[in-house]
Amino acid sequence: MNKSHDEVWNNCLEIIRDIIPSASFKTWFEPIVP
Repeated sequence: MNKSHDEVWNNCLEIIRDIIPSASFKTWFEPIVP
């Protein structure tokens, strides 16, 4: 099971998005480019 770093990062974002408020996600995580 080889995943690219983009796939792994997107999986992480899905988990984080479910945990923190939307405003915090947009401020702190959405702008990050791996």
